[in-house]
Amino acid sequence: VQKTRAEADEYSVRLQVAESEAQAVRDELDQEIQKVRKQLQGRLAELEPLPEALRHAELQLQEAHEKERLQERRNTELGTSIADLRIK
Repeated sequence: VQKTRAEADEYSVRLQVAESEAQAVRDELDQEIQKVRKQLQGRLAELEPLPEALRHAELQLQEAHEKERLQERRNTELGTSIADLRIK
């Protein structure tokens, strides 16, 4: 009985050591997870304004294309006017 009790006590101590090591590993993993989560949230915060900036840039590009088309049309009209005046 004493031998069995001693073995049980030994296994109990081993179990406690294993549990404390497992808890230490869990704590370390939790810290790493929190660190990565903070990094990802920071990166996400950096990326949040980009969709709006992209929409703004697309609108500016559309406006620039429209202005270009208007200037080309005006250039063509003025070229035609100059040609007509030369003929006259």
